[in-house]
Amino acid sequence: MEVLRGNNTSSSIITSIPSLHTLRHARRTTLNRVFGAVYTCAIIVLLYHHALNLIHSTTLSSFFITFSFFISDTILAFIWTTQQCFRIAIVYRDEFPENLEKVMKKSNFPALDVFICTADPYREPPMSLVSTVLSVMAYDYPTEKISVYVSDDGGSQLTFFACMEAAKFASHWLPFCRKNNIVDRSPKAYFASNHSWCSDAEKIKIMYESMKVRVENVLERGKVGEEYITCEQERKALSKWTDEFTRQDHSTIIQVLLESRKNKDITDHLMPNLIYVSREKSRTSPHHFKAGALNVLMGFKYGTLVEDYYTGLLLKCEGWRSICCNPKRPAFLGDAPISLIEGLNQCQRLVLGSMEVGFAPITFEGGTVQRWWNDQRMWMIRGLSCSLFGSLEFFLKCLGISTYGFYLTSKVIDHEQRKRYDQGVFEFGVPSPMFVPVTMAAIINLVSFFMGLIQVLKGSNLEGLFVQMFIAGFGVVNSIPIYEAMVLRSDKGKMPLKTTTISTCLVLALYVLVSLALRY
Repeated sequence: MEVLRGNNTSSSIITSIPSLHTLRHARRTTLNRVFGAVYTCAIIVLLYHHALNLIHSTTLSSFFITFSFFISDTILAFIWTTQQCFRIAIVYRDEFPENLEKVMKKSNFPALDVFICTADPYREPPMSLVSTVLSVMAYDYPTEKISVYVSDDGGSQLTFFACMEAAKFASHWLPFCRKNNIVDRSPKAYFASNHSWCSDAEKIKIMYESMKVRVENVLERGKVGEEYITCEQERKALSKWTDEFTRQDHSTIIQVLLESRKNKDITDHLMPNLIYVSREKSRTSPHHFKAGALNVLMGFKYGTLVEDYYTGLLLKCEGWRSICCNPKRPAFLGDAPISLIEGLNQCQRLVLGSMEVGFAPITFEGGTVQRWWNDQRMWMIRGLSCSLFGSLEFFLKCLGISTYGFYLTSKVIDHEQRKRYDQGVFEFGVPSPMFVPVTMAAIINLVSFFMGLIQVLKGSNLEGLFVQMFIAGFGVVNSIPIYEAMVLRSDKGKMPLKTTTISTCLVLALYVLVSLALRY
């Protein structure tokens, strides 16, 4: 209770409004600021040192070497600077959703629209989509105010069938979650957990497994068989996929699978809205990838592969304010690539898109020492692969020579690959050009380290060799997974012989060219 005093009234008592969230500042903010100031001074000194060496260069080769150091450190300094904005004033927020009903009545809760995007049933398994749809529909929120839109940019009959199956299963799953106060409301997550199950969980699991078999059978066949069509309404909806229908050229499909005003679950509660949308596509008109698909429904900007960053940046420039909400229990979970080549392809798309909007988001994932060390290795791998190719693609696009298409990251999980990922083992099994610069750098560092070691044993200039050997040795340690993939490993994730051979030949060619250049 709070007491308010005014000029004309002695006192009045009002009930305080419960907080929906609180904000607290991190204790390490001051330390971060001191470290940032010291690090900034170090960067300035380093760039000043490079500039002096550049001015006093006596040969063409020393000029280009110093210039490359200057450019590289300038780029790294810029990347580091862009990371400091959220470290200067770190805050944590605690959310209290249980207070929402104390602030307003359920009938006054705002409507909630959720957009779920997919594009390829073979790279994004339909059962993962089904679990996502069901988890959203089962939100602890008035069901009649929830609308779920599945945006299928691939226009796949298989994805549509999976959505139909999800709509049927939802009439059982939603009451089950509501009755038993289930926390993991994704069926995939719930049935994979070790929590104690309630009495009717086995029945629900049998229904889920039956649905999973039907969806995966349809995916394997590549079409929806007659035995899976249960009513004339489904037959009519599926008839839109004719022989002329392709994912690049088709008319608009909008199908309301569940309508909250009409459809009820097995306990006579209203169901959320569930709408399947596949926008019109034509080979003669640009479709703008995911941004175009979402604009059929959110106002995304075109002209970049990272439409979310671009749109967010423009909104912030117009005065929009946002906060980072990071609850202790994750609000959303997604599938990250576990294959190195998939991760690098995704990173290349981010690099290219970031350069298009003049912003580079670089993240660091904390955790165990092994995870931290792998992050250091990924810095080297990204810099020599996806960042290099992304930058090259950007300049080619500026010249009108090349246009990078939207690359859909695969969410299909290979069990052997997953096992290696959980063990922290890198995947090099795909013969990709992006692995060539990485392998070349590993070979150069190894040769340089041993050549320096030989010079040390001969008693040569130890002071001059120390720094060079330290840098080469750091590169060698970071490249251990690459050496293992080239020589020691025999699993499917080993480095292809073609990549190793090409990299070795290019290193030899580079050595000859540098030797000739240093003579003059």
